[in-house]
Order: sequence, then structure tokens, then C-alpha cells
Amino acid sequence: MSSVCGILCSNAFFVRCGRENVWMETEKLVQRLEQADTIDAYLDAYGSHCNEGFSFSECFDMLFREKNIKKMEILERAGIEHSYAHEIIRGSKKPSRDKVALMSFGMRLTVQETQLLLRHSGFNPLTPKVRRDAVILFALTHGLTVIATNELLEENGLDLLI
Repeated sequence: MSSVCGILCSNAFFVRCGRENVWMETEKLVQRLEQADTIDAYLDAYGSHCNEGFSFSECFDMLFREKNIKKMEILERAGIEHSYAHEIIRGSKKPSRDKVALMSFGMRLTVQETQLLLRHSGFNPLTPKVRRDAVILFALTHGLTVIATNELLEENGLDLLI
């Protein structure tokens, strides 16, 4: 029996196999579920019972290692005060939804990765149905900086990311 844990995202699953982390598209997981002889076989293999087991700091750490960038780079791009950011990363402070978004910009995360980080911070994912979220999603999709994103938010009369 393998030790597999995962994080469910809107259309992907972050699977932890021992010490390795692998992205799996939800479609692939559905295919594996359909091919499984029993639900126990699927659950043993893909650890669906572990979804809620990841904290923000664990999720951040997995994404951080995957991106292979320095924490100082992330913090500078995110515009978050260093000591506060370190408390968030260590898990001693709970970040606000905006701080999670800022960290996402700092790490240059994809929309999918940002949604993942938001969910494991206890927040709803960004949705294009909300004007402010739509601007943030646009900015993430187009690789904008935090400053450029805040300019777009301001131009649209929306609260800045702070």
C-alpha cells in the first residue's frame, strides 16, 4: 500500500507519494477511479481521505520547492514585510486572503496554483463572477506584477491588494 496524500484543486490534484509531489489532472483521477476494481483500491492509491491534511505552510512549501526560487525574491515581488511573511510561512500567523494572493504573485503562481494555495489557507478560490477577483485572475493569467495589478484594481474602483 503506497503512502499517497493529495490536495484537491479546481481541476488538478497535488499528490504526495512518499517524498515526491506530483500534479494530477482531475480527469486522470476520474479515469483512475473508473478503472479501479474497488473504491478501497482507489482510496488506498490516491489518498482522497487526505485532502484536508495539508496546511497553508505545507502547500506553500511544496509550491516553493517546485518553483525553485528564493524566499527573499518572493517577498520582494509580493511586497509583504519580511518578518510578517516568515510568520505566515512558518504557520504561526494565518494570512489574509489578500496576503495569499500577494504570495501567489510573488511566486509567479498559475491561477490553478493560486486557487490551491487559497483553499489550503481556508479561503474561497478566486471567481470571475466577482469584479475584484476577475481583475486578480486577469492579472495572474497575464503575468502582471503586484503594482500593475493594483493599478488595474484602482482603475476599476476596487480595493487594492494589501
